[in-house]
Amino acid sequence: MYSTSVRLLMLLIPLQLVLAAYPSSAHAMDPRFEIDPSLLDRKAATSGKSSSDQKAGMKQSQSASSGAADQTPFRKSMGRNPSSKRQPGHSFSLLRPHEKADKGQTVARAHEVWDRLVPSLSGRPSGVEIQGGNFELTIDPDRFPTLPAADGGTILVDAGAKLPPLVRGLIQDKGDGIRIVTADPSNRRHFFASLLSAARFHSVEENFSVDFGSDPQLSVSSDFKIEKTPESLMKRELVLLNVTDGRSGLPASLTSFLNHQGFEVLEPFAPGRRARQEGGHRLCQVGGGKAPEMADRLMSSLRLRYDRDTKVELFGPRDSGLRLDIRADRTFEVGKERYVVSLFNGDPVFYTLMRLLETRGYRVIILEEKDTFEKVAEKFMSRLRLSGSYAKHRLWPSQDAPYSVQLSGFMLRDAGSGKKIFLTDRTLDPLIAELATLNGYSVVTAQE
Repeated sequence: MYSTSVRLLMLLIPLQLVLAAYPSSAHAMDPRFEIDPSLLDRKAATSGKSSSDQKAGMKQSQSASSGAADQTPFRKSMGRNPSSKRQPGHSFSLLRPHEKADKGQTVARAHEVWDRLVPSLSGRPSGVEIQGGNFELTIDPDRFPTLPAADGGTILVDAGAKLPPLVRGLIQDKGDGIRIVTADPSNRRHFFASLLSAARFHSVEENFSVDFGSDPQLSVSSDFKIEKTPESLMKRELVLLNVTDGRSGLPASLTSFLNHQGFEVLEPFAPGRRARQEGGHRLCQVGGGKAPEMADRLMSSLRLRYDRDTKVELFGPRDSGLRLDIRADRTFEVGKERYVVSLFNGDPVFYTLMRLLETRGYRVIILEEKDTFEKVAEKFMSRLRLSGSYAKHRLWPSQDAPYSVQLSGFMLRDAGSGKKIFLTDRTLDPLIAELATLNGYSVVTAQE
């Protein structure tokens, strides 16, 4: 019998080694349901119990598990729920006490924006509660705020992705009614883009821009353009939302104009209305009309002192014993240079006389009745040696403000101060004039 036991032991030893080398994984736990042991800190609660108390507790637990009528559903608590009573038995939290969702200014302002976007749903109860066959999940709305979606769903703000995978899985298993947004609120643009995507409005367009008019042309840009319903465009109920850091707010006059055009403007983070910029630039409305009238207003805009209907001496008595004077419509001086401005009257001798004046050192500007503002200004620019061309110019850089104005005319620089001088024949309406004033221009109407 002894030899039989020895042989049996010799057979079991290799089998045991084989089992040790290839452990079974048939009962491995799903990683979603693994819980950090440090979160289940019951040491303080059990350290004061005696061994007899522990044995008694084990007996009570065994007797409770043997009965089928006294079964308490398994409860995961994400925070205190004031409306629910404390249930008997053990409960634990899947979040460390010091982990609090970021509910800073960005999230608070998001609630204000949503009250404007979906006012009919803004009064819904906050928070998320999910019940299953063997669990009840309650999420604290103070730590994980919720927002209503346009289609009746719920947006759950999980800033920084603090929800454990188990809880996330329980929520996602209940369908698409609850959408979790994990974007970081510190990146406002990305955070609001995620919220708007989860809200499922009819249309959301990012980096939107819209133009009004042609010359002058007003352009307004925004971070988002929102159409809440399919009828929003036809009803002219569009929303422009700006959330970019450091972006100045739109002037009240421009906001009012946009409202009349069917755009509601939301700027929850605007630091305030932009103060007037003291740029020292000048925007001169020269206007149209006859060539001599435009020339007078142009010279006034350039701050040139001129004389009307003067006589210019071509030859004097000391030169050849005779005197020849030529009539000039306008004359002025810049530095040591003398200028003559005359309107061609159809006389062939006129050009000869003008060329003779040029031989005497005068710089002659010849105007014609058919000349437009562009043509008159180009003749002055050429003779005055000013660089500039007639084109549609942007009055200030588009990155300086969420709106810009393009206007046809000549953009010049003052030789002394370096400030801008803009000459145009367009008439500005009060809104464009105000926007130009806010961005460093003095808007003046040139006088003859």
